[in-house]
Amino acid sequence: MPTAEGRKSLIKINLKGLEVNDDIDYDEIVRKTDGYSGADMSNVCREAAMMPLRRRLKASGININEIEQLRKDVDVPVSNQDFMDALKNI
Repeated sequence: MPTAEGRKSLIKINLKGLEVNDDIDYDEIVRKTDGYSGADMSNVCREAAMMPLRRRLKASGININEIEQLRKDVDVPVSNQDFMDALKNI
């Protein structure tokens, strides 16, 4: 299993290229993911990265046919709350 430093590195690697809010508390995420595997960490990051899109879709009531265009247009940063919600799901 990855160490605390390893989990922190995995988070940053998985978020590379994504816009993220300054509110992300990496130390809190690392504490809450004690015992997570590298694959688990990737899943948490992927889940957190999807949260902004899910929020936007839910709020807008977008038709499924419009999702692809929205994906191209969305530029919403990942937040610390997205990680907290992802941890609940993973």
